[in-house]
Amino acid sequence: MRERAAMLGGTLRARPREHGGFEVTAELPLDGIPEQRRWELPTGRRPDEN
Repeated sequence: MRERAAMLGGTLRARPREHGGFEVTAELPLDGIPEQRRWELPTGRRPDEN
């Protein structure tokens, strides 16, 4: 999951909660994938491009 968030220019954090379970936080940019990272997608395109 961290790798996928990074591909989109974001971050992911997962940590145990004090009273059990886990907390997962993902921060992703609103403008989508940075131009220089597009080649990492299987299609080579942003998800919003047709």
